[in-house]
Amino acid sequence: MSILHSGTQLFRNALLLEAGANVIGGIGMIAFPASFLGSMIKSSAQVTALSTTLFQWSGGLAIALAAPLLLGYPNTAFGIANRYSAYITLGAGEACVLAIIAGQMMSEDRALTDTALLSVVALFAPILSLRVWCMAFKPEWVGKLADDKKAA
Repeated sequence: MSILHSGTQLFRNALLLEAGANVIGGIGMIAFPASFLGSMIKSSAQVTALSTTLFQWSGGLAIALAAPLLLGYPNTAFGIANRYSAYITLGAGEACVLAIIAGQMMSEDRALTDTALLSVVALFAPILSLRVWCMAFKPEWVGKLADDKKAA
């Protein structure tokens, strides 16, 4: 078996970029939750100990989500398998968050501002679209294994 990696360098670099953004954003969410929340919610009275704690936990999860992206970076059979699993898992999470936001946008009883909700949509929708596009139309960017005979 040989590893075909035609077109995967850009994809692999995007994994590193996304992992770095997750770590930096997660650290910010953990270290400065009130600053982040203050810019997202309708009233500063809604920044509570509970909302701060949950936001910090979300920051920890953002950092943790860097791990599957980093595991997908190596151009090995293990790395390629992890790319698929990371893209499917993260895409499913993004789709769920976008569905929740759609529901919240229709509700009058929400803590987050329209700008905050639309900012999350502006962040997640293009990333989710890119994941779907890569998996459906550019799987060679993700990488694949091939028999040496077929590759020649």
